[in-house]
Amino acid sequence: MRCAVAMATCNGEKFLEEQLNSLLHQSRLPDRLVVHDDASDDRTLDMLNDFAAVAPFPVSIYARQTRIGANRNFTDALAQCTEDVIFICDQDDVWLPSKIEHIMRFFEGRPGSHAVATDAYICDSTLRHNGLRVSQTSGLRNGSCNAYSRGFVELALPVPTSSTSYDGWLYSLSGWMGLRYESEEVHQLWRRHSGALSGWREARTTKGGRSSGAMLRLSQLRRTVRAEKRGRILAREARNLKLMSARLDAWIDDPLRDQTLDDAVLAFVDSIWSRQKVVSFREELLVMPLPRRALQVSKALATRRFGEYYSWRAATVDLLTQNERT
Repeated sequence: MRCAVAMATCNGEKFLEEQLNSLLHQSRLPDRLVVHDDASDDRTLDMLNDFAAVAPFPVSIYARQTRIGANRNFTDALAQCTEDVIFICDQDDVWLPSKIEHIMRFFEGRPGSHAVATDAYICDSTLRHNGLRVSQTSGLRNGSCNAYSRGFVELALPVPTSSTSYDGWLYSLSGWMGLRYESEEVHQLWRRHSGALSGWREARTTKGGRSSGAMLRLSQLRRTVRAEKRGRILAREARNLKLMSARLDAWIDDPLRDQTLDDAVLAFVDSIWSRQKVVSFREELLVMPLPRRALQVSKALATRRFGEYYSWRAATVDLLTQNERT
């Protein structure tokens, strides 16, 4: 199997060299690096061209003259990759030498794999570990922790305009389709700094020098339980499910489709109706007074009305959501 690394850059000269060097030191080198640059006005392009001249693998560089933003820049880089497995790469992280080999071993050992993620240490701008891994905060939804099969990327793109981020969409869709495998092994340093676009901008620590995963997860949970925000999230999920229903129908009718995805696609088609019912149920809960809402949530859990599509975590969020009636 061949693999490509898809990287998006924009004014990345401060940390880019360390990331490029970490690609050179992989125990298994990528077969190609595809870089889309979003109209950088620093030395980023010069650094990329210098790297391409000495790299032991092909480097494809696409430079934009007008800035389009990180989401489109990343999705364009992903779409440009034709290799079997596509790694997502941020310009400011550092990969440990084992990353590509570990993930490729999984893809090659399990035919039909489509989404594999490994963990990362959360670090400050100097790559000092703050005591947490990415999986201990919001889960492995961060794009750079993930690698996807080309077939899945072709199905997932273009990213719906209603999605908040390209990596959140890939993470959600691969989860909905039951395609994800997540490893607890750490193969990356995830750098947080003042110019970072994803996650918090600085790696934060407690008084004792280590962050509290429980405190961060609680903080994130609190941000999700405002009724207005929950309503927007659920409405977006409903739109995305509707879009995917039409896209999957087109996929099934395409004779050139990646047939290794067929079982997952058919299972997802069968599940979309159930998922849409859950979204409607949760939207109805938003306007209920707390006692009635608690009763409805309890009944749904006790009777397994929505089966696997309504979890205890979702129920907890629904009960904690605050609106004008509670």
